[in-house]
Amino acid sequence: ILQEQRFNVGNNKFGHATQQEDGVAIKEESTGNNNRIGQYQY
Repeated sequence: ILQEQRFNVGNNKFGHATQQEDGVAIKEESTGNNNRIGQYQY
């Protein structure tokens, strides 16, 4: 993992983003009520 960022903005909203050595980028966040949204780039 080249870079990693985590965040928590309160109200059950949190997430993380990662950039890997092989170029894969991952972003995932929770919008509250146990709902998660993810994005992957290859």
